[in-house]
Amino acid sequence: MNLIKNERGSSAISAITLAITILVLSAGIFEVFRINTAIQTVRDSLQTAVVDSCQENYADIYNGLREGYSGGYQLSGNEWVEEISAGDIYDKMDKALGMQNHVRYAGNSVDYKISNLTAQITNSPFAPDDPEEEDKLTCIAKIDLEIPLVFDWSGIAPMNFTLKVKAGYRPIF
Repeated sequence: MNLIKNERGSSAISAITLAITILVLSAGIFEVFRINTAIQTVRDSLQTAVVDSCQENYADIYNGLREGYSGGYQLSGNEWVEEISAGDIYDKMDKALGMQNHVRYAGNSVDYKISNLTAQITNSPFAPDDPEEEDKLTCIAKIDLEIPLVFDWSGIAPMNFTLKVKAGYRPIF
């Protein structure tokens, strides 16, 4: 009977419950930060790779400053031929992010995966009627990003995101 009335250590259960609650909430917050950091890193790398692809096309840009237009064209014989390329965006991202076959590892576990890259380059028209209203040389790229959760809970699927970036060339002068 004295054991039931004894209140020694009654706050220990509350303290342990509070510590576990704080630990679980902290783990959730850190997981959100990790996912946001991975998304930002992949998006920045994709943006850089797309900008690099547009810059690589810069060498093929016909500079029509007098007419106020420019685009990816090369003179072939007596006519101008469109010449643009998206380059190898996957390879640029793999090198920038330290990935192997589009997968980044954190130790032995997968940190994130990228897949389904689509890149569309839109060339500006050759000799447009109104250069101010026409599209410039642009590249729009989309990529799928899969981020598995750190805790590796079997009931929770990995987080999937689709990232989209746009870059372009605009003549300065």
